[in-house]
Amino acid sequence: MAKDDPGTVTTKHLEGKIVETIYKGYITVPMVEDVNVSLDRFLLQNPGGNWLIDAVEATGIAPAPHDLRMKVFRTFQHRGGDRIATVVRSSVLKMMSSTFAFAFGLPMKSFETRNEALSYLRASRSKD
Repeated sequence: MAKDDPGTVTTKHLEGKIVETIYKGYITVPMVEDVNVSLDRFLLQNPGGNWLIDAVEATGIAPAPHDLRMKVFRTFQHRGGDRIATVVRSSVLKMMSSTFAFAFGLPMKSFETRNEALSYLRASRSKD
């Protein structure tokens, strides 16, 4: 999918205290805004929730205001989010994830597979 052919994003409750966001195709600014609203709603209902970001099928990302991208991670942090696991293959998206994790001091790890990411998130809950 090209820039003129935007992709899709779905954010939903996956299991227990895990919410997942799945990006496919080209990530647009409105998609980032949608994720923020969905994440906020989930964490209000599930404080301390974990977040799985699956961007394996993402083909690129639109430039967006820095404040908007920061807002999503602030929402996660301020609503008591616990851990974030990303499944990405794009070096650009991996770098962006690392930058935001560092900036906020968030417990975020990148994984090559969805199963590895889910194991990491499930392990955090088993310690409660």
